[in-house]
Amino acid sequence: MKHKLILNGVDAPLLRQFGCDCARCAQVTKQANLSASLLSFDEGNELAHHTLFDAGEGVADSLVDHPELRGNNGRLDQIFLTHWHRDHTAGLNRLLGGWALNIKRRTGSFPPKLPLWCRQGTAAWMHRYYDFELDKFIEMSMSDENAPPGTVLEAVPVASIADITITPVTLSHWTADFTPGREAVAYCCCGYVLESAGTKMVLMWDLDNQNDWLTRPQTAAHEAAIEKLADADHLFVDCSFWHPFTKPISHASFLELLEFAPRLRPKETLLVHLSGHPDGWRDDGPDQGGYGWTNEQWTENAQEAWAKAGLGGTVRAPSIGDTFWF
Repeated sequence: MKHKLILNGVDAPLLRQFGCDCARCAQVTKQANLSASLLSFDEGNELAHHTLFDAGEGVADSLVDHPELRGNNGRLDQIFLTHWHRDHTAGLNRLLGGWALNIKRRTGSFPPKLPLWCRQGTAAWMHRYYDFELDKFIEMSMSDENAPPGTVLEAVPVASIADITITPVTLSHWTADFTPGREAVAYCCCGYVLESAGTKMVLMWDLDNQNDWLTRPQTAAHEAAIEKLADADHLFVDCSFWHPFTKPISHASFLELLEFAPRLRPKETLLVHLSGHPDGWRDDGPDQGGYGWTNEQWTENAQEAWAKAGLGGTVRAPSIGDTFWF
């Protein structure tokens, strides 16, 4: 089989903001929350499997626009969630409800429930916010763990696809890592390592500025996680800010990426979860970059800093529809 990963969205929660006149909001290009589809094709080049990673706002529109998924060709076989935040789950109702109704229209019956995998902590939040979707459309499986950031979890099988391995790696994501009652810590977030015989892709979006294990590993588990994430052909990494914050904050910055990139050694680094806005809200100094930047501005400034730091490989901000082959 052959496989390709297509980006359905690359943006942070707020997308274009009402009342904002920055360069990013002035663009009329489509935006959608961070998401990707892994499409698998058989020997006859027919679509055999569609694995979806996250389903936030705008993702359903991206899937409708995919040439291979358009109209009656639309199929969805499995969903993976990085965590429970709405910018990664808010599109589930529209996506699954519309898909199920169209299957029933064509075949006379609703499709079987879709398998969805997430961490145990995220599953608790899903039961709070998405009971209707879980009852009607989703067959959820979850990890049985509350492992701290920097832990490699057990690989999750991809139904009917034997030559792709998907391995979760735990990440710290400050505003996601607690129980629904907020009375205790529950590690809810993970990244994913996608591997075939010759290609590795790492989805490391939504990590906070507390993932010190990436630069200063303290345990054998940390070292194993870094090894699992390292040497990717394509590393998709959260880069919500340009400059780091001095206080705990829910996303990483580009300058923090410069610190852990030498350990991960990616061939290509893709900056995702961009918004171009949080750097304008800083309370620890004046705006120093990032505010209002378009993806083109992010790419230009990142490439200059990457070269100045002497890092290998390439770096850029990708766009919806960008495709990466296994």
